[in-house]
Amino acid sequence: MIKKENLIFIEEAMRHTEVIDVVERAASQIWHKVPDVTSFEHTCYVEIGKGILRNEVKSIEGLANYITNRSAARHVNKTKYEPPITFSEMESEVREDVEEIEFEPEDVLANVEGEVIKRETADLLAQGDCKKEKILGFWSIGNTNNAYISRSLARSFGGNEETHRKYIQRFRKSCAEQLRTAI
Repeated sequence: MIKKENLIFIEEAMRHTEVIDVVERAASQIWHKVPDVTSFEHTCYVEIGKGILRNEVKSIEGLANYITNRSAARHVNKTKYEPPITFSEMESEVREDVEEIEFEPEDVLANVEGEVIKRETADLLAQGDCKKEKILGFWSIGNTNNAYISRSLARSFGGNEETHRKYIQRFRKSCAEQLRTAI
């Protein structure tokens, strides 16, 4: 949370592009060593703004460099930041009495072929019909609630919900038959 009285200092510091450049450069050098780089930036802007408003400054860039270097050292030293641990490092720390659990991250690219096949099958079943495409879209995300789908169709295409519900039932049987004969 930014205190109102600090906004004056931040505003003064950010009026000078050289200050912004110096703070951004310093932040890009320590971002991986501190848990929250915005706290560091806030400290820099407030302290630089105070320095500009309270003193006659010969070089704003020099003041900015001095304050950001000092603040960077303070932030890196005072934080208890621990870099992330990899799974292989965690594996070496497993104790004997703990059951080992294997973690396998999901390979999002591995099932691309399955998604393509599902999409092609839906296109063949829909045969270019917008209503059938919408029904297949609901089914593909796991929604098989005929009442919900029929309400959605009634809103989108007009007509009676009951008529759409019966259409969905007929279409489901038709899809099942087409898939059975394709196998």
